[in-house]
Amino acid sequence: GPLMFLIRSKEEPNLLFGGCFWGPGSLAVRSKMQHKNGMLFKMDDNSLDLYESKGDADIAWLAHGFQSVPNGIGMGGTTQSFGWFINHQLDEGQSVCPIHGFVDIHDRPVAELAGSTQPCDATSTNAVHETRFHVDGMEIWALNGHY
Repeated sequence: GPLMFLIRSKEEPNLLFGGCFWGPGSLAVRSKMQHKNGMLFKMDDNSLDLYESKGDADIAWLAHGFQSVPNGIGMGGTTQSFGWFINHQLDEGQSVCPIHGFVDIHDRPVAELAGSTQPCDATSTNAVHETRFHVDGMEIWALNGHY
């Protein structure tokens, strides 16, 4: 069923980010799920930014024990360029800019979710900027899909 991820980094304790996905199937170890229905978000004391999937790259990922693919949990973008990704030890992560396949409510590309001290041009199609972070806290909520 639907899952929601909430993440807080040690570098930016007032910023929460994460995502939701819903659709057929479930997220299981050693699986990669692509869903057309998903969103990413970030929020702080002053704002809430929501980013919807355009349907061409909404990816949810959970892997453990693999040699050839990233081990951990992630969402958004592609397997080489996640919107956010946390390693299998759940202590370090990364966010990239731009996040492929997601746009804001004005149909603009999304900059990284975890924030960065370096500027990022979310409209660039070539350059990928990566921000690394340390996980301060993470919650995963299973949501009731019947409203």
